[in-house]
Amino acid sequence: MQPSCRRRFLKRYVNRGDRLILNIRQQEFRGVAFELNRIDGTLSLASLRPSNFSFDDDGAMIELPISANHFIELYLPVVNGSIEARWLEVARDLMTRLTEMDNQIQRASAEAWKASGQKLPGSYYEGELALIRFTGADEAELRYTVIACNSEWGERFVRTDGSWVRKT
Repeated sequence: MQPSCRRRFLKRYVNRGDRLILNIRQQEFRGVAFELNRIDGTLSLASLRPSNFSFDDDGAMIELPISANHFIELYLPVVNGSIEARWLEVARDLMTRLTEMDNQIQRASAEAWKASGQKLPGSYYEGELALIRFTGADEAELRYTVIACNSEWGERFVRTDGSWVRKT
């Protein structure tokens, strides 16, 4: 997982007597690096009802809270204009295990940052969950955006023997 980031720069004008000089330096990004247990999918379980979804030709979408100030989009397939009960069951199961799934991604991101050997801040590797899309009966993609730069990636999970396993 290698981010494709554009470096952000801070422009500052420095007064040097009778002239202003443009001083440009790379902006530092700070934040909590690779925090675990930062989201909780169980906060959204009560909202997982067909009446709360928006429907279009491609499927159904709902915005769900996963922390006090973080919402994600969840996409489910639609069959004959409605959501089948099995999709809601799978979605509930995934949301119940979302914290541990996100922790796996945080740990993998921290390892990728350490292994990169680059001097980029860790925030270039720390992602924020943006959406979940089911790609099969027991398969889902979690889409992450990078907090510190303009990048995103997907992580695939498969439900096997009652647990969600990350596909690498």
